[in-house]
Amino acid sequence: MRATTLAGDRIPEAVLIEPHPGQQAIIDGIRRFTVVRMGRRFGQTALAIRFLFDIAPRGICAGYPTAWFAATSKIMDEAWLEVKESFDEITIHKNETLKRLTFLNHSTLEFWSLESESVARSRHYGAV
Repeated sequence: MRATTLAGDRIPEAVLIEPHPGQQAIIDGIRRFTVVRMGRRFGQTALAIRFLFDIAPRGICAGYPTAWFAATSKIMDEAWLEVKESFDEITIHKNETLKRLTFLNHSTLEFWSLESESVARSRHYGAV
């Protein structure tokens, strides 16, 4: 894995926890398009955070805009709160209404619910 830095500052280690063996197997097998089926309590949120910040070649550490899509607003809100609170020290701007975070290197993370058909239409992201 690459160094977990963002504009010269280390990403808080408490957020980027070490993956368990099941997550590591997924990380080792990531390709351009990867679909994974995971059960409850597998650590999907932790794995997605690590992917967007550390693993994705066009992710947050690389300075690209990124997006988080969730099936419902309730699921999205839980992930939003976890990421917002965990990355507070490397966040330079938070928009609670748009669910958008801007980080020290000016990369962004936008949260979207898939309850509408046209969410994120005409948006371009380095990683989703």
